[in-house]
Amino acid sequence: MISKFNSVFAFAAAVTISVAGLGSAIAATLDVSSVSGNWTGLTPELGQPLANVQGVGTGSVSWGVPHVYSKTGKQSGYSFVGAAAGKIESDKDFDLGTFTHNNFVINVGTSITGAGLGLVVNMVINGVDRALSAAFNFRHDETANLGEVGGLCKDGNANGVGVNSAGCADRVTILDNAAQQDAFEVDGFLYILEITGFIKDGVAFSEFWTAEDQANEAVLRARFTLVGPVDPIDPPPSPVPLPAAGWMVLTGLGALAAARARRKS
Repeated sequence: MISKFNSVFAFAAAVTISVAGLGSAIAATLDVSSVSGNWTGLTPELGQPLANVQGVGTGSVSWGVPHVYSKTGKQSGYSFVGAAAGKIESDKDFDLGTFTHNNFVINVGTSITGAGLGLVVNMVINGVDRALSAAFNFRHDETANLGEVGGLCKDGNANGVGVNSAGCADRVTILDNAAQQDAFEVDGFLYILEITGFIKDGVAFSEFWTAEDQANEAVLRARFTLVGPVDPIDPPPSPVPLPAAGWMVLTGLGALAAARARRKS
């Protein structure tokens, strides 16, 4: 005869296996037809007005007053060009588009500390055209070209070397905006779009250090992340009354399986 306590473990193990296999069982393939983006919401440096801003609401925005010693006489700016269409599998990184930071020498106090990127991803879901809107914020660190206190650049390396060869590099960081994204449904499950980082020359990174006096390109990587079912799934009834200790075991095993599944993805 199976005891009540053994029944608890049998039920918990069954739920654990279901949770661990959930992601692979409901993976979706999304047919993306196009990606476009517009820059919005520029944030000026503290206490300064936005200086000579061009292109807000388009895929290429610029700002700043070119420095008298600038070799190019150009403003700094960002641009985004969406990647080619294709079939994208959920919970796997893909190329969202090309991000460019045009990092040219501008006057102190005429740069920004952040910018917003509004995206429209056109998809076909079960034969129906859908347009997914998403918004992401980028943090911009305009560094002192001659270095910080002690002569080093903000990335901790020497001026005049590597990415700092033409002056200390600036830094661009993508902020975590997943909680702000609208979810969309595919076959009874909800997904959101997340930007996961940059990639350049096969190297992935979360912070993009951009060289002075040139255009710096990197590919933005993203993924369609599973949020969960549209309607929560109720657990099957217990074959016997489940004691409080059994529910604690079930909760712990379920959480452990979910964590392991996320680490493997």
